[in-house]
Amino acid sequence: MICKTLHKGQWHSAPLNNLIDKLYVEGLKPKLSNLDAAERVITVSDNGELLGFVAIYLNKSYSQHLILGNFECQNNPEIAQLLFAEAKKLAKQANCTSLLGPMNGNTWHTYRYSTLDNDPFVMETIHQPYYLDLWHQYGFESFANYQTNIEKLNPKIQLAEVKEFLATRNLSIRNFSMSNAPTELNLLHSFCSELFTNNVLFSNISLKKFVALYEPILPLLDENLIDFVLDGDQVVGLLFAVKNHYDPKQVIVKTLARNPLEKYKGLANVMASHFYKKALNLGYQSMLHAYFHVDNQSSNVSSNYGGKVYQKHVLLKLDL
Repeated sequence: MICKTLHKGQWHSAPLNNLIDKLYVEGLKPKLSNLDAAERVITVSDNGELLGFVAIYLNKSYSQHLILGNFECQNNPEIAQLLFAEAKKLAKQANCTSLLGPMNGNTWHTYRYSTLDNDPFVMETIHQPYYLDLWHQYGFESFANYQTNIEKLNPKIQLAEVKEFLATRNLSIRNFSMSNAPTELNLLHSFCSELFTNNVLFSNISLKKFVALYEPILPLLDENLIDFVLDGDQVVGLLFAVKNHYDPKQVIVKTLARNPLEKYKGLANVMASHFYKKALNLGYQSMLHAYFHVDNQSSNVSSNYGGKVYQKHVLLKLDL
């Protein structure tokens, strides 16, 4: 087997996609994402046949890590070991102290593996179930753990009072406006950039790149499933959800976040209550609360409404 490191301009997506087609003959297939931002692509081939590849990223926001993304590989530890060994060499050349992945450059793009054998949902990372074993066999360990909870929507559930909470704090709530999408994406970008700036793996994203990321998926979004809470003209709360197109009676809450000021304490619970009622009225029967960090306060909100574990997700690291 031959291992090669390709520099920018030396790789082409067609051979990579051909391997994906071979690995995922049935069902859902992953898509290459943010490949243009990669520094290198490492490949392993045998007699001209591509057997595995991984993209290499450097991120100034966490330069101690060499980031591995867009990983695809046949179920052969030897292939994976060649890919990871070459990545280690690149990491040492770049003065990185660890390998981190899977992550397609940053957390704005696809990252994490799922660990439980349950049906996939929209926005979940698509990967072969044996990938986790390949990474573990090389010595990768858990760096961050995430969870997705599921709950059946119950029309008789006791919900927090929304109107009184908002009125006593002079807050208002409204949904995303598709007819004014450019302005709404600007609001979304500003809120996320400010609120998540202290997250361990946060990296800045320009408005232009943010819009380019979201514009293609606007047709898949329902404006009724995205809520802004405003204090005057300032966004102080966000609930971002999408319909699970694999299960039309299920809605997925991707982001539930609020401004950390004491004035807004309890707002996350109120937003969840408001959305719960709305989801019921829209005919949804179940809800996924997706990808929250296991130490995040969102886990408390989810458990308040009877959420149970549906899927677990992990980001991996190898110290050098």
